[in-house]
Amino acid sequence: MFLLIVWPGGSIWGTLFSKMVGGGVSESFLFPLYGGLILLTGVVIGCGVVLLEEIRSLRKEIEALKKELKSKESQSANV
Repeated sequence: MFLLIVWPGGSIWGTLFSKMVGGGVSESFLFPLYGGLILLTGVVIGCGVVLLEEIRSLRKEIEALKKELKSKESQSANV
């Protein structure tokens, strides 16, 4: 990932961030770091979304198991 940002994508990051952030050649070493931070933020958000979906599905499974257990208990109490 780092090599992809620094080597072929270095010129892309340089042109994008030099317009937004400013600075000259002396600050150009920071541009790959900015790109890495942006990519890392995307990975963290993506992982958060996946975790949220897993938690929701587990919650639904737990509720279904509770309902099933209650129905079995009521059936055994009636017998």
